[in-house]
Amino acid sequence: MAIRREAQDERGESPSDRRRLRRILAALATFALIGGSCAEPAANSPTWPEGNLLVARTTALRQLLERLTGLEGTPIARRAALLLRSLPDCAWLEARSAADDDRLWSTLDCFDRGGDLAVLDRSRGEADIAFALAGPARDRTVGTLMVAAGGDVDAEILLPESRFESARALLLPDRESAGPTLLNRDDELIHARLRPEGGIDIASLVPASSQADRMFRLKSELFAGAVLDGTWEAAVYLPEPGHPMPRAALAVGFAFREPAVRAMEGFLNELRSAWPLRRSDFALGSARGACLLDLKLMPDFAPCYAATESALVIGWNAASVRKALDREAPATRAGDAPRSTHALTVELARIPEADSRFAHLEPDAARLATTTWPWRRLTADGEREPGAVRVRIRLAGGSGA
Repeated sequence: MAIRREAQDERGESPSDRRRLRRILAALATFALIGGSCAEPAANSPTWPEGNLLVARTTALRQLLERLTGLEGTPIARRAALLLRSLPDCAWLEARSAADDDRLWSTLDCFDRGGDLAVLDRSRGEADIAFALAGPARDRTVGTLMVAAGGDVDAEILLPESRFESARALLLPDRESAGPTLLNRDDELIHARLRPEGGIDIASLVPASSQADRMFRLKSELFAGAVLDGTWEAAVYLPEPGHPMPRAALAVGFAFREPAVRAMEGFLNELRSAWPLRRSDFALGSARGACLLDLKLMPDFAPCYAATESALVIGWNAASVRKALDREAPATRAGDAPRSTHALTVELARIPEADSRFAHLEPDAARLATTTWPWRRLTADGEREPGAVRVRIRLAGGSGA
């Protein structure tokens, strides 16, 4: 039986490659919105009822849902519209479901001030919404959410330490600051900087002789983290016109440059022992490194690295490294800076522009962003507490068209 091969363009990319990339972009945006709309209370209590719990001011919940319906054609917009039509006619609402039941929203009813959820209501302070989500071993995710008249949404979430197991340990913030950002912030779609508790030890998370290790040598000296200072920073930028991928770069800090470069070059040599690759020198000012131009596993993928005075900067391709280390880019405005160095920023207002550039490569594809976005930016920062991480999230109101 003949196998149908999909047509590819001169870059080696198929139309389905581009569709998949645009779906990834949509998923990132939706993740950001869901993260901002799932806030929780600031204290946990063993006297609370079991299961998933919610108390909400009806006007605030309605305003939040109305904004979400603006994301026309998305599952979250359809779900928000259904909830709007079914909201009970009362000032305050409550909802409760069993720990293993995900139908919390279908249980919305008028709040009973003398009922079991009164204790959750007392914990919310001045917030518009409070909820508690059941978890293993009675570990609960709890928090609060406030919805401003202008559209800003502020959430505070207390995540149990148990939620940061395995690979998620790389997201567990250390009590020590992650320090100032290193990468260019101009034209960014997503930016994150973190110093994980316990440093970066990817090798310990990879099973010996696993496929990931065989293909990418993830148990190398570099990924064991001994030569790194424990900080990582990532940035995803708007795609260049005519290119199917956003530019993306990762910076991992080091204390001493020479052993870090030696570990990086050792990693490249290990890759070359498993793949038919050619190493090409790469330089950007005083930063020196290399590219692997033959590793074309995905569109525009020709990874490069450059060693600065404080970090190894690894890019999706040479253009990504150049963008990340652009010293001429405008400095980040003080008002836009995250509140903590353990921080994430998603520029929602730029997603329609990114989608437009992708759509230009595939004119017949349906647009991802067909209307004004309800928020322009999501920021989040985390702070370590005993047995938990306190995460603060803000969705900044304003047009994201």
